[in-house]
Amino acid sequence: MATQVGTTVVYTYTTDSYKPQSGEIGAVINLIKSLFAFNIAFYALPFGESAGFDASFSTLAAINLVLLLPLVFMIFKGQKVREWQGTPKDHADI
Repeated sequence: MATQVGTTVVYTYTTDSYKPQSGEIGAVINLIKSLFAFNIAFYALPFGESAGFDASFSTLAAINLVLLLPLVFMIFKGQKVREWQGTPKDHADI
């Protein structure tokens, strides 16, 4: 569930911020999501059986929280970061 929430926030934020690169953004996000979502789902149940489900899901929730914190930062401070970076020029020659 948290993988989808994080992906939706990242996809929405990046495509709103960098409209000309939205196609590339979608491809990269889907690739990364596929790799991580598969691994997390594949190992979650064995981790729960060995460490106990309370401990394992608390650990996974903590990992998700840590990974979502940069998104909250970018939502509030992203405009200043984008101004500092400048406008991307990679797509201009296409």
